[in-house]
Amino acid sequence: MEALMFTIQHRINPLHVHCRLVEKGIDKPVSLAICRCYEKCVFSWLNWLIILAILICKTRK
Repeated sequence: MEALMFTIQHRINPLHVHCRLVEKGIDKPVSLAICRCYEKCVFSWLNWLIILAILICKTRK
C-alpha cells in the first residue's frame, strides 16, 4: 500500500505534471503558470492527505 501511495505522490507532483504538460505540447510558460496554481490550490492539500495515509499504513503494521 505504501508503494502505491508513493507512486501517486510522485505522479501528482507539480514538477511531474509540468513535464507531462510540456510533453503534450503546451508551452513552458503556460505549463509553469498552470502548475504554480495547481501546486497552491490542489497539491498542497493532496500531499498532506497522502502523507497521512502513509503514516496510517505504517502504524497499522
